[in-house]
Amino acid sequence: LGLRGLDFAALLNEKSLRAGEARISGTDLNDYRDKTLRDAPFKNKPLPARLLRKLPFTLCLDSLVVDRLNVEYNEKDTVTTDFGKVDFTDINAVAHGICTLHPEQKPEMHLVATARVYEKAPIHFDFRTAIFDSTDHFSVKARIGALPFRVFNAMTNDLLLVRTTAGTIGGIDYTLDANRENGHGRVDVEYANLKVRIAKRDGSREKNVLKSFLVNQLIRSKNIRADGNFRHGDFTVERVKDKQVFNYMWRGLREGMTETVLPQVLKDARDAVGKAKGK
Repeated sequence: LGLRGLDFAALLNEKSLRAGEARISGTDLNDYRDKTLRDAPFKNKPLPARLLRKLPFTLCLDSLVVDRLNVEYNEKDTVTTDFGKVDFTDINAVAHGICTLHPEQKPEMHLVATARVYEKAPIHFDFRTAIFDSTDHFSVKARIGALPFRVFNAMTNDLLLVRTTAGTIGGIDYTLDANRENGHGRVDVEYANLKVRIAKRDGSREKNVLKSFLVNQLIRSKNIRADGNFRHGDFTVERVKDKQVFNYMWRGLREGMTETVLPQVLKDARDAVGKAKGK
């Protein structure tokens, strides 16, 4: 962690952290979540704008730079003893407009980041939030490059009855406009050769051969812009207030992809899983 242009007088006399640049370099972060354990008591997790407003000191940085950050997220659910894993590597980001000193100037934090997911697919991420907007409004624009469809099986256990077994994603464009209550957006995903597997509802997770066959006849197995019948996924999503902003963004992406890819029978299967888990 490095600071350039630190104002020591403001730090000592005014409890105000002011600097030209803060830089975080060469960090590895490993996060493990065991969903078989009981959740902690409900606690409202603040969105980025509110988090900045509620700091116990004022803050003003010309720029915040993150380079060579690697994040590994691991999650385990009741359906398996193994942890599912998602890797985000080579994260490089720059944020401007981080300042809580002058609310009358209506500062906007703007963060631009690049990374790779599973060390292959490039990601470009653009995030904006108005720090003193009482609704905690923020917007996201993201582009994810080519990757196998099966990586989404490792990212979530919410679709327990539905698993992808084949298919390649050519790219995903994602937009989200949200506040502390709800958000809406759009997902454009190009893909080809998609196949899915439907599990039985009896908890065995064995393949339902008949339903898997029928769904693979009905599903949109490809979605290519050049074909002329390209479909995008418009979505709305309610915020889960005891989850961090990353969960909010992920749920928007998931809903948009579901709207694009899955026929109604798969949506019903997902909903059945949600009800069974008491969601």
